[in-house]
Amino acid sequence: RMDSAPFGNGKGDGRQGRNRRPLVFPNPVGLAAGFDKDGVAIGGLLDVGFGFVEVGSVTPLPQPGNPRPRMFRLTEDRAVINRYGFNSTGLDAVEHNLRDFVEQRDAAVRNENGLTAFGSSSSSSRPSLAVLWKQITATDEADENDDNTRKALQVAKTLASYAVSLVPMPSLNRRPKSTTSSGLLGVNLGKNKTSTDEVDDYIRGIRQLGPYADYLVVNISSPNTPGLRGLQRREPLRRLLDATVAERNALLPPTTKSGTPPLLVKIAPDVTDRELEDIAAVVQEAGVDGVIVSNTSTSRPASLMSSHKREGGGLSGAPIRQMSTECIRKLYALTDGNVPIIGVGGVGSARRLREAQGRRQPGGDLFDDGVRGSRLRE
Repeated sequence: RMDSAPFGNGKGDGRQGRNRRPLVFPNPVGLAAGFDKDGVAIGGLLDVGFGFVEVGSVTPLPQPGNPRPRMFRLTEDRAVINRYGFNSTGLDAVEHNLRDFVEQRDAAVRNENGLTAFGSSSSSSRPSLAVLWKQITATDEADENDDNTRKALQVAKTLASYAVSLVPMPSLNRRPKSTTSSGLLGVNLGKNKTSTDEVDDYIRGIRQLGPYADYLVVNISSPNTPGLRGLQRREPLRRLLDATVAERNALLPPTTKSGTPPLLVKIAPDVTDRELEDIAAVVQEAGVDGVIVSNTSTSRPASLMSSHKREGGGLSGAPIRQMSTECIRKLYALTDGNVPIIGVGGVGSARRLREAQGRRQPGGDLFDDGVRGSRLRE
């Protein structure tokens, strides 16, 4: 188990802030953005055992993405090419799904802690439903001899049974559902294809979905949205991150959590050394809490064998593992290990996961989508 998280540790200058929400990851394997784009299966995915699930990418307005077919399996190469193009139901629909999940999770946590709609189980006058039900059903048979007592007891049992059915309450004899677990929810944000103000797109996403997220991701690395990767250059990146960090800092913390959610940026593996230097510098100057490395690649290694190898889109999987790992290593060095990195893509088996965890420089503690991670000392 990871005991604490590096996100929001308050280090660095004043721009980084000291009110970041601490994160505790129950295990190092998470599910990357792109699988549950609209947040419709968060609880079920956490039930599978992921330590964190990242939904998205979510765009401000609904958009269908690119025409089908837009995903190709390169079976011989253990790879995939996709050109989805940020298909999304939009902020409003995803907010509805996230609100439902968070409300169910919080209600389940309250019940686990003995809290119900009637108050705390520590109250002398208001026992929790679990305690109430136990007391009623354990009543001694002798108490039922009196006719009035028997009738009152039956009414009480009926009322308690009805109340228990209304309030989700995990059984004491089974593992709680994922909504009561410590699995974390990440929200990955993108921009609309036709947007003329990409900075505003990300600000809107942070403002609307930030209150539900355990961490937020600014995705500027998809190859399938025209002009998106241009935001990885120094000056556009500086403008974007200054604005999104400020918007994140302005979020009002939800009543059930403390602090604002950490903000990460997701980059491509195809960046040049100069671009990576710029990214490392701007990320630290802006006070971003971490970097996700990496998205898919536009490269096509000569080793590819599949008949789909010439399809347009982003390549992921085994063929870009070395490229992604090298990007992690360089970024780790450029930031002196001071910026947490979540690695994406490359671990396809338990053996690969153990190998990645064993190498601490750049090492691995957090793995998105069964993936390689770096420098996260949780």
